[in-house]
Amino acid sequence: MNIVIIGGDNSGKTTLANNLHKRFENSRVIHSPGKDLTAEEMVKFMLENVEVEGVNIFDRFPLIEEDVNGPVLRGVSKLDNIPSQIKERIMDYIDIWILCFPGFKCILNWGDREQMEGIKENCVELYSRYILIGGNIAKRFPNKYLDYNYNSDLNGDIIFEKINNILRG
Repeated sequence: MNIVIIGGDNSGKTTLANNLHKRFENSRVIHSPGKDLTAEEMVKFMLENVEVEGVNIFDRFPLIEEDVNGPVLRGVSKLDNIPSQIKERIMDYIDIWILCFPGFKCILNWGDREQMEGIKENCVELYSRYILIGGNIAKRFPNKYLDYNYNSDLNGDIIFEKINNILRG
């Protein structure tokens, strides 16, 4: 099973990934390989990891992260030239998509946390892209898509139950 958690910084992705990892047997959390990979390396990373047995919980996913961050922070997504058939194949491996969005008030509460260059300055545009992409995923995979807000489900109890309901069909 493959679970992809998307959303920007401060949205609760890593906390949710860790909480789900504690609940699912034979699970692992897979963190993004970062922005320095080539498009081909990103595709290889995704395909290698979605085919691993067990419960794979992705804390960020290059296919989505690059479509959000690339255009905003660099003016282009590295994955623009990857054939759509390959992107579709990767998306078909995903069993559950979760968009983390606790609201702008929470997201903008950075405190002392350092962020990658351009994140704070562009966070509204970045989150707007996450919401748009999340909506597109929800339309395409309505039975595989969930929204998550840590304000109403801090420990992930509700989202865990929703995942199990999806898996039971």
